Amino acid sequence: MNSYIFDVLTRIYLPVPMRNLLRKTTVEIDDDLIARVRVLLGTSSIKETIDEALREVERQEARRREVRALIEMDGLDLRDERVMSKTWRY
Repeated sequence: MNSYIFDVLTRIYLPVPMRNLLRKTTVEIDDDLIARVRVLLGTSSIKETIDEALREVERQEARRREVRALIEMDGLDLRDERVMSKTWRY
């Protein structure tokens, strides 16, 4: 089974092999922090909270890359005068 991640630089989805590898570990976690994050994320367990927080970090990085690509106009045709001359403008 594959999952996909969007590469904003190439603007394509790349397959990421999904392996059902779960790791059981023991860590010290701030109970108050977990409780606050659980409310923010709307999760109901410590495991679900940690999993969702990690997914949010991935989403945040994807957004950061997308913003960087837009700022740098990387991979966009906005600097191509032939493309822009055909666009509709107000």
